[in-house]
Amino acid sequence: MAKLTFTLFGKTHEAADMASASALFSSLRDKSGRGSSTMPLPEIMLEGAVVGHFSYNGKVWENPSRDWTPVATPIFNPHQAAA
Repeated sequence: MAKLTFTLFGKTHEAADMASASALFSSLRDKSGRGSSTMPLPEIMLEGAVVGHFSYNGKVWENPSRDWTPVATPIFNPHQAAA
């Protein structure tokens, strides 16, 4: 099964799904000590295609944050636990 990947701080990381990718990104963000203005926001890839973009808070979006609009809905939101 293909894994999601993202590259952060010069290293490529793998995750099984968006929830795992978000958790890993958030952990790496916290360990880095970087704030929102200096934290890179990598693309999430699947088999060479971009399938999402992180925001600083660990949400995953279809488009990069520079393209955010008030009606945008995240693909994955780690702050809304599955019931």
